Amino acid sequence: MVGRLMQHSETVGEALHILVESLSVQDRVVVPSLTTTDGIALFSISVYQPAAESADQISDGALAVTVNALRSLCGSDWRPAEVLVPRAAPATHDPYLRHFRAPVRFNQESATLVFPDRDLERRVAGADPMMRALLAERIGHLKGHPGCEFSDEVRRLLRTRLMSHHCSADDTAELLAMHRRTLSRHLKSDGMGYRAITNEIRFEIARQLLQDTTVPLAQIAAALGYSEASAFTRAFRRWSGQTPTAWRTAGHHE
Repeated sequence: MVGRLMQHSETVGEALHILVESLSVQDRVVVPSLTTTDGIALFSISVYQPAAESADQISDGALAVTVNALRSLCGSDWRPAEVLVPRAAPATHDPYLRHFRAPVRFNQESATLVFPDRDLERRVAGADPMMRALLAERIGHLKGHPGCEFSDEVRRLLRTRLMSHHCSADDTAELLAMHRRTLSRHLKSDGMGYRAITNEIRFEIARQLLQDTTVPLAQIAAALGYSEASAFTRAFRRWSGQTPTAWRTAGHHE
């Protein structure tokens, strides 16, 4: 249903915003986000997979499907300027190059499609305003049904924003259009605190990067908002009982 609504959007940008806002109706593992800066659009995909299993395959698949969706909106010749992949480089890049038809950079901190932001202004051919209104209403009803705990919504939000460092409790409350105290009250009713959830998501991202990439520890620490690698190492040891280096070399990194 989300895909059909995208096909009836006025512009590609509107279609991608619908994907970001509504994908959770049918997929709670992949968390998309869209940002623009200096003429460049960045469509990023995070994998909300606490066990950190198969996150690399899920993000690969999500990038591939998103490119297919953009080609259906923009034309089959569309290609990103660059593709960032959060996994160690495979023995052969050929399948990636064949599908994306663009430069692919491995060992990145996030799964991201990079393309000119002018593509967001492209009109979607064949869009039907009546169908768009009908589908938007149906998705709105689905969003209204309680399908998960409030704390899970906060986790999904943090999964996309934690590495951009715009993830304070005040920032998150503002995104959810509520007061900071209201956010805390809702989380408390779920038996969670904001700091605990933030650390849970940091641990999840750290495990994925340690397991699926060879990104240096200092770079992972900086991406997660730590001023020094030593602070990240101490936090990771608290979470796992091991240092990040020991965890990576103990068979977790393949």
